[in-house]
Amino acid sequence: MQMNEILDFIKSVATPMAAGFAAYTAYKFGRVQAAIGRRQAATSRLAAKIAKNKLKLDLFERRLVIYEAVLEMLAQLGTTGNLTIEDERSYLIGVKGAHWLFDADVVELLEKTIWHQMVHFALLQSELRDADERTDRKVLSEGKAKARQELLAQRDVLDRMMKPYLKLES
Repeated sequence: MQMNEILDFIKSVATPMAAGFAAYTAYKFGRVQAAIGRRQAATSRLAAKIAKNKLKLDLFERRLVIYEAVLEMLAQLGTTGNLTIEDERSYLIGVKGAHWLFDADVVELLEKTIWHQMVHFALLQSELRDADERTDRKVLSEGKAKARQELLAQRDVLDRMMKPYLKLES
């Protein structure tokens, strides 16, 4: 064979070989890109799950602060038998924002039922402190004791209503 024949043979084979090499390279590159895409999709799913769990934890923590504010007030009432203006203030600050974190029934319990019972108890407490006559003091004392019991009974209602909100599930 002569050099021209060899060159002609190489020329005739070079184009199909280049096309075959290009096809192989494109196939390999496509597989690599597909693998990268699958890893990115898995990473995105994991990031979404982490974000969802972080949101659950954030909501849990914010709801727990409100729950603890109510428990603090009830503990104060249960141990001392009295509520101060500071206790009322702490309660109001503690349950602030409940309407963003709970359904209407829980908000009504916190902002209406318990709060109104607290105000009623504080009124009886104030009237008892200022009462002069013994008969008035007896009636007011009985009313205060009853109001205290009603307010402390809200603990069970609170626990039942907040239970679904104070669960950490993955």
